[in-house]
Amino acid sequence: MNVSFEVRPSIVAVWFHALFTKPIVKIGDRTYTLRWGENSIDVPNDSNTGFVAYRYKGSDTQELGSANFALQAGGTNRVVAKLGPLNRDSFRIR
Repeated sequence: MNVSFEVRPSIVAVWFHALFTKPIVKIGDRTYTLRWGENSIDVPNDSNTGFVAYRYKGSDTQELGSANFALQAGGTNRVVAKLGPLNRDSFRIR
């Protein structure tokens, strides 16, 4: 199943996130590293939930700003995730 993601930082912190962070998506037991902006990935057909977060470049453990999302089986899925302006903010999913 193909899933498209639009992952954006807050306009206030675009430069910071472009330089120091990378967005990730976890679906099932797999982690996908994305780019800020538009992305498209193939996920297993039995996947129905996941979460989006960001990590500092060079770190593979700390996940910040995480938010859960649901996927529809068998359909085309699009997830739009926007990060709030403060460092403690989570992604908003729509």
